[in-house]
Amino acid sequence: MFDDNPRDSHPDDYRTLYNKAIELLARREHSRAELSRKLASHRVFETENTGQNQRLISCVLDELARSGYQSDERFAEAYVRSRLRKGFGLQRIALELGQRGVDEPIATKALGAYANGDDDLNTDEVIYNTWQKKFGLPPQDLKERSKQQRFLYYRGFSGDDIARLFDRIDQVFRV
Repeated sequence: MFDDNPRDSHPDDYRTLYNKAIELLARREHSRAELSRKLASHRVFETENTGQNQRLISCVLDELARSGYQSDERFAEAYVRSRLRKGFGLQRIALELGQRGVDEPIATKALGAYANGDDDLNTDEVIYNTWQKKFGLPPQDLKERSKQQRFLYYRGFSGDDIARLFDRIDQVFRV
């Protein structure tokens, strides 16, 4: 039979996991799913009582969320900004957020702010800077253009983003 509250029945384990979670969150934002995976592999668990372990982890994560130390919304916003700065497109970032356990509505909200924003992290500026850093010069033939497009698709930019980029390149480098 399960104990009513794992926090009360295992206070030392709870405190150890809570402190470990705080330590991880002090370094960077984490999604709830990431923290859960990291805490599940923590050495505090000497037994394989996974049901009880998972209840204890869930209790820790609930407390962190209530206290405002962990937020999937905050994680998603920070992650999107970070990946955009590194030159990745919204499609790839959305996929990565899903892999990190962020719910689709939260990811969509975090991504929506950058779809066509007015700052230096809007999609058009990110794709242009990514292209400029990698290639710098317009493609000389269809083979080179295809290579550049494939690279940008891999980085997670949409076909519309890439089309707008090449329209911009054609205007800027028109001789």
